[in-house]
Amino acid sequence: MRALIVSCVFPPEPVMSAQTSHQIAEHLVQRGHEVTVIAPFPSRPAGTPYDGHSRALFRRSMDPKGFKVMRCPSFYSRESRMTSRFAENLSFGLTGAWAAMMEQRPDIIYANTWPIVATCMLATVARWRRVPLVVSVQDVYPESLEVQGRIPRQGMVARWMRRIDTGVARRCHALITISPRFADIYRRDRRVDPARVHVIPNWTEPHESVAHEQTDRFRAELGIPPDAFVVAYGGNVGVAAGVETVVQAFQQLDELPHLRLVIAGACVAMINPSLYEGWSTSVEEAKSMGKTILLSNIAVHREQAPVRGLFFDPRNVEELAEKLWKTWTGYSAEAETQWVTSARSDATQRLRSYAVAYQDIICQTLDRG
Repeated sequence: MRALIVSCVFPPEPVMSAQTSHQIAEHLVQRGHEVTVIAPFPSRPAGTPYDGHSRALFRRSMDPKGFKVMRCPSFYSRESRMTSRFAENLSFGLTGAWAAMMEQRPDIIYANTWPIVATCMLATVARWRRVPLVVSVQDVYPESLEVQGRIPRQGMVARWMRRIDTGVARRCHALITISPRFADIYRRDRRVDPARVHVIPNWTEPHESVAHEQTDRFRAELGIPPDAFVVAYGGNVGVAAGVETVVQAFQQLDELPHLRLVIAGACVAMINPSLYEGWSTSVEEAKSMGKTILLSNIAVHREQAPVRGLFFDPRNVEELAEKLWKTWTGYSAEAETQWVTSARSDATQRLRSYAVAYQDIICQTLDRG
């Protein structure tokens, strides 16, 4: 089988779905298939080019795992703004679709690309070349933008996006969503054949323990004492982020001198106070590391169901302070080590089972197509 993978993020970018695309390619090669990956030049998360990956019109290389990689030019998105994201989406949609047209005809296409615009362009190529298409859904649009208040509910833009998304979803041969709620939207609202809608969560590589000298150096740079209890903030800083609640809750706990809040780094707990959120990759990362996670009690966070999750009202400072106090008083270094070890083992098993599930869907789709 000749498989073409079009992925809007790809290693070395530290994005969960980038790892997913890489591991699918790797596992397909291991099963004897010929694989080509089309991806933009790496820029996430900062929206700046990586060293050693200067942009060109198109650039081919061979991955050490045995598959080809075609890098395509696209605009870099340095800010989380609609115009910036749209330019990135449109530009990779155009160059990725062109690259897919120029490649030798594949037997199947797997798409993990930007929603609506780029996905529609790739779907058009797949339909024109009569190639079965498997689409990965990382978030649902326009619903995600409506919830965040970025576009009016049921407005003209929302209706336009929903119409395009519905058309693509109904024409693709298989749709892989990362949550049951997303799958339900496609089955009920988009009216996609339920037999073609699958649920496979994202996964990440098991995290190795960070060397003590690295964590000590990081703490020293920030002036954090070695015995401090560090809580990492997981999310961006924007209108719907809910950061104000976190800051105020920490202010109420100023009697705990060793409690620290950092944006990133070695920690024993993670906090995400978002008022609105798509499927949160930071939550999945923390789950894979076995960390305690303090989460706003929005529906998507509860759906992600972290075993060590503590939920709070994102507008209730006192409730969050109480959860932080509970996390502080319940901490045990020995228990933390056990949680991390167990999570690493679980992550290894999930990686294997999810990757096999993806392969099976792709191969079954090819057999039906």
